[in-house]
Amino acid sequence: MKIVKIQDSIYQTDIRIIINCTQEELGKYIKKEFDCDDFIPLPQFQGRYFNLFEDNGFVDDIVWVGGFDWTIKQQETLNHELLHCAVSVLDRRNIKTEHDNSEPLAYYHGYLFRECWEALTPKKVKKKRK
Repeated sequence: MKIVKIQDSIYQTDIRIIINCTQEELGKYIKKEFDCDDFIPLPQFQGRYFNLFEDNGFVDDIVWVGGFDWTIKQQETLNHELLHCAVSVLDRRNIKTEHDNSEPLAYYHGYLFRECWEALTPKKVKKKRK
């Protein structure tokens, strides 16, 4: 299990990217970290996005991709879940994500993907790209 935490100071939310674990392991992590028993594994999914609402009103956003291995399919799954996350965060800030106002979504989704890429890319791949 690898966990990357994106602390977004613009929209004031914490986003956790969790990869390479089963949903059962994810459920144990959610229980331990958030004292939450509500997590229900859905084995048909390779990725998920959901949020947890804390008693103080704070929302934690969770993006999970079970077997992340840098294949195009897994990058697509990560991007798919990041898009759900971006829409949810913007929606909570009353920013409409529709055709006539799509730039906030495009920029925010790009930001989330870039943050994930920087945090998850193996160092040897980063060196080759320079």
